[in-house]
Amino acid sequence: MPNQNEYKQRVGIDSLYYALVTKDDADGYVTGAPVYLAPVASLKQSPKTDSQVQYFDDAPFEEIDAEGATDLEFEISSLPSVQYAELLGNEFDAVGGRVYDDANPSQAPYFALGFRSKKSNGSYRYYWFNKVRLSRPSEEFSTQADKADPKKTMLKATALKSIYKFLYPSGKAKGCKRVFGDEDTPNFDGGDWFAAVQTPASASPSALACSPNPADAATGVAISANIILTFSNRIRSGNTGILLTSAAGVPVDAAYSWNATGTILTINPVSDLGAAADYLVTLAGVTDIYGQILANTVYRFTTA
Repeated sequence: MPNQNEYKQRVGIDSLYYALVTKDDADGYVTGAPVYLAPVASLKQSPKTDSQVQYFDDAPFEEIDAEGATDLEFEISSLPSVQYAELLGNEFDAVGGRVYDDANPSQAPYFALGFRSKKSNGSYRYYWFNKVRLSRPSEEFSTQADKADPKKTMLKATALKSIYKFLYPSGKAKGCKRVFGDEDTPNFDGGDWFAAVQTPASASPSALACSPNPADAATGVAISANIILTFSNRIRSGNTGILLTSAAGVPVDAAYSWNATGTILTINPVSDLGAAADYLVTLAGVTDIYGQILANTVYRFTTA
């Protein structure tokens, strides 16, 4: 049974985020890291539905229902130039600080859109739409007068169901249009809601694992080699707890860089490693976006 707090009304909205959808096909659904979009004043979602009653033998026989896209309308303070270009498929000139609009709406990418709505008891309900495309926004301007007349930016978008079929808790494989959860619902935790786009796969993530290259106990490793750590899930903790050292525990001066999805860490030593020497890669407290902590691990390798 729902508890009484789940019936509380929505009274606010904030934390508007987006993440570009880089893959959505039969083989998978992938997005970039969520990015803050803009201060938001309101958001309206209107699913397109249709219902037809079928008649046979002079009587109602069956009702056929269908749902298509969802129309989204949301008011924000303003859309920064870089994000305007990114979400509408325009070009942004970083050198000149300009957006070049070629009037080609077909170039607008799909992205996921997330936000949260405050309830009257102070709790929040969280949302992600998994596949959204923005339409060209209307813009209004007027002369400044003796009364304040600020102009908000109204954005219109269309939300679709993903092509990729996620495995639902029921065991069925289906596309997903949106995911939402309420802080007052038992077992829900919105702490990492905006760390990654939420999908039916988010509730049952893969176990966190790491695959190192060079492999553990590898020998004959080139002194100029980079160390690459590949994780099964996006890492939330960044470089914290990851260190390349000599066998004696002396840190090696190196650059640490992540790929765009936060799953592959490349450790690039500033100078060549010593010849015929042992090195350690220590992992302690490494945490993924789902809160899973990798068991403390030490990988050892020997150079040629």
